[in-house]
Amino acid sequence: ESLKALHLAHPDFCPIEGVVEQTRALVQSIQHTGIRRLVENALSMDSVSAKYWTCQASLKDHHSYAGGLAQHSLEVATMIASSNLDIQDKDLGQFMKYLKFLLKKKKYF
Repeated sequence: ESLKALHLAHPDFCPIEGVVEQTRALVQSIQHTGIRRLVENALSMDSVSAKYWTCQASLKDHHSYAGGLAQHSLEVATMIASSNLDIQDKDLGQFMKYLKFLLKKKKYF
């Protein structure tokens, strides 16, 4: 079973209202169990979770405010989920999106 931190993430973890709940719902919509658990586990790691919800997506450009990383990740994930891709490609796209943002922001963690 996946780590429970994502499920227990309080809505106030992110300073932008609704981002935690929407992210949780979007991750739960990933059909492939292995990919869903991998994303859940990545977002649940103590070293990631504390910063993921509060960091900026960029220091100078887009989403350069507290919670911007989580909000931008959610926006990209929503675009992938609402695309015309088949389920497997959507799931893989979700995984790659979260992986990209987590690796890009490694300096925060």
